[in-house]
Amino acid sequence: MSGRSLFISRLKADCLYQLRILKLVIDWTVALYIVLPGAGIGVYQYIKWLNGGSFHNGWQAGLIVLAPAVFTLF
Repeated sequence: MSGRSLFISRLKADCLYQLRILKLVIDWTVALYIVLPGAGIGVYQYIKWLNGGSFHNGWQAGLIVLAPAVFTLF
């Protein structure tokens, strides 16, 4: 077995291991309440940005304060 093929096989095994760990960490409740709304807000803002909307509307400033407040609840 050459060094390159050994590296590729170990890299694939490590990636699969990391995906299994990620599935354990992000269970369905975390995905439902944090990841999915965050992805939705991100997609909405990206589409709005592509359509020429302003990024600085006002609620982003509140988000700067809201994000640390949410993390203190954890």
